[in-house]
Amino acid sequence: MPLPALLPSCLLAVAVAAPAHQAAEPPQAAEPPRIAEPRRRALLVGIGAYPPRYAWKPLPGASGDALRMQRVLVERAGFAQADTRLLTDAQATHLGIQQAWASLVAQSRPGDLLLFYFAGHGSQLPDQDGDELDGFDETLVPFDAGEPPARANDIRDDRLAEWVAAANAVTPNVVLIFDCCSSGSAARGGRVERYLAPRARGFDGPRTSLAPAEVAPLARPLQPAYLRGSGSFVLLSACASGRSAYEVDAGEDAALDARQQGLFTWSLTRALAEAAPDESYADLLARAARHVQAREPEQRPIVSGPLASRRLFSPEAARGAPRFELARDEQGQWWLAGGKLDALESGARLAVLPRDARRDDLKARLGEVVVERSGAQRSALRWTGAAPPAASSPAAGFLLAHGATALRTAFDLRAEGDAAEELARSLEATGLLIRAAGAELTLERAGDGRWRVLGPSGGELPFATSGGASDGAPAELERLRDGLACLARARRARSLLLRGPAPALALRTRLQVVRAGAEGPVELAPEADGTLRVASGESLVLELQNPTAHPLHAAVLVFGPEGEVAYLDGTSEEALASGQKLVIPTQPLEIPPGFEAFYAQSELELLVIATPERHDFTPLLQDGVQLGATRGGGSAADPTADPLACSGWWAGALRLRLVTGR
Repeated sequence: MPLPALLPSCLLAVAVAAPAHQAAEPPQAAEPPRIAEPRRRALLVGIGAYPPRYAWKPLPGASGDALRMQRVLVERAGFAQADTRLLTDAQATHLGIQQAWASLVAQSRPGDLLLFYFAGHGSQLPDQDGDELDGFDETLVPFDAGEPPARANDIRDDRLAEWVAAANAVTPNVVLIFDCCSSGSAARGGRVERYLAPRARGFDGPRTSLAPAEVAPLARPLQPAYLRGSGSFVLLSACASGRSAYEVDAGEDAALDARQQGLFTWSLTRALAEAAPDESYADLLARAARHVQAREPEQRPIVSGPLASRRLFSPEAARGAPRFELARDEQGQWWLAGGKLDALESGARLAVLPRDARRDDLKARLGEVVVERSGAQRSALRWTGAAPPAASSPAAGFLLAHGATALRTAFDLRAEGDAAEELARSLEATGLLIRAAGAELTLERAGDGRWRVLGPSGGELPFATSGGASDGAPAELERLRDGLACLARARRARSLLLRGPAPALALRTRLQVVRAGAEGPVELAPEADGTLRVASGESLVLELQNPTAHPLHAAVLVFGPEGEVAYLDGTSEEALASGQKLVIPTQPLEIPPGFEAFYAQSELELLVIATPERHDFTPLLQDGVQLGATRGGGSAADPTADPLACSGWWAGALRLRLVTGR
């Protein structure tokens, strides 16, 4: 007989055998079984001193970063010291990390939260299973990663996907924090970059038909394996794909509390220490990213995964309107870290609360503000009624009403019931979407219970939930909401750029295609609908020419069908002189397996932009459902580069449609 059943029987036998003269005790109400509270467990890895024989650049701040993160999790985030495991330098071998994670998973119970933090080098290794368009896996570099011929000891993204799946078999609450980069550029100005290039380790470069220095990526590569599946997790990453993660010398900045450390970890731990009770991972990342980009504008942290909108270290969603940081500048003007990209136009009203208050705490409300004028990501405010708080009081704003001219992406909902209404409220709460009949996006319930999203042409967009997710999988609905909000934000950015106020700056553009077996590139002729048809596997050659009498700077942004916005590499930092041409060849455009029908009904768009001076459009970038430092980039009171605040610009669009063959 199992022990739980045997024990009550023994107690009953003792009671029956008691002497007759002993007064029977009144029956006691049975206590309900105790349910153990979910626990928060963390594995923290920091590798700064790799074996000297590898001759890799050391990362003096990495091991200290792991210790700093452990301290903040214990002191400010509800983790017990005994539930955290720290591995540094020689302890952090591939096997050591793998076993520590497996042990953490084995100790866990349903509802627990598992966190994996890594500070060290990132790298890339030749792909082993053909699932990477560029031929390379993204990797974390353990202490014993090795040089050729020991080529396979990195922790590949495929292995990380397995680790996430193993954890998800126990709990849906998985948090990944990576302070490294999987691709990068040369470090400058004494900064230390957390990246090991494949060629520096004896490996060939990514697959391409042209020399890497001559090629610009166009079709978005598949995400790392742990981002491509249906896992339940959130990833906070030090930088977006193609960007760099840096260590900085704290001696240059008295605000840092150690001489050398990862800029992302310092910013993230600082944001964690000040987090509000109902703050989401996306809110946290936005605040940390402002600290990062104030010091290193090129480093753009991102948050990814279906749990991005969950409350920190909680299974609950952070409900309600988006959170925006407020601050007052030296002249007394109040600013909000949000603007036109967030559908905040003149006249929008926001409730103001202390930054550490819950957004539904009405008693804590400090007052209301109105947007007087807005840029792309920063808005000037006017207080209404109550006097504003002291400048030293951190405050947050929550949207109450849009301005009259706010442009939001409209969606229609072909479904009824409580679940449908809750989904509609969730979409509108992003501030970027509005429910309207005859909208460009349509959400409907399929026969198997899943939600489908249809685009303007009626084709299905890749945001569908799995069967039954409308009732039983909140994480999938959050992924759906975040994906649509990301798409809406990209459409706003495109719309704002195409309103460029200086048509006289227009560049001449010419687009050619390189086909298999052809002797050279051939001209692309538009289809009847104005799109340019490109077959999977073909490359492009974009030619830009300055026809004006003045120098112009050129930038090319790629807008993808899932809300991706990325630079097309290959443009020069130097201005184009009058009459000068710039030729940009691309890598072959590949359709990811299984996405043929989607791409046949979707478009890629190249937005060619010309400005009289060099201008930074980085705040517009985003990697699909990965949410970067785009919301309120820079401090609310710091007039950092607004991507639309230049003396003038021109933008022209080239619409591409990818097909499987000609």
